[in-house]
Amino acid sequence: MAELGNRDDFRRTALPANGITTARGAARLYAALACGGELKGVRLLSAATLKEATTGWASGVDRMMGTTCTMGGGFVIGDSGAKPVRPAGGFGHSGSGGSTAFADPAHRFSFALVKNRMTTPGLDARLTSEIRTALGIASN
Repeated sequence: MAELGNRDDFRRTALPANGITTARGAARLYAALACGGELKGVRLLSAATLKEATTGWASGVDRMMGTTCTMGGGFVIGDSGAKPVRPAGGFGHSGSGGSTAFADPAHRFSFALVKNRMTTPGLDARLTSEIRTALGIASN
């Protein structure tokens, strides 16, 4: 998987369920969502759409990631086996190769970790835990 994901031609391909972004861009997107869909006067989603997108629609094993999760309209809901990355009440999505981004509306907190190359997951949970500890935000 990493060999394919690291190829330049693959990274330039427009895939509907694939995205390449900076950590700053992803964290800003999730910051807006953590603040009710709006950040600095820019509304990304209406309150109704945000509620629908972050309400669980289906639960089960994600065949790509191999973990049990609850999916909403494009986001993994709650911890879904990813503690402490996504807290209960939070939502986001992890990517193959160890990248992750999420919103924690209860603490008005967002986080994103992206990588230049795909690697084994695990750093996201350790890094998120350390950041939450430093900020005094419980990991649930």
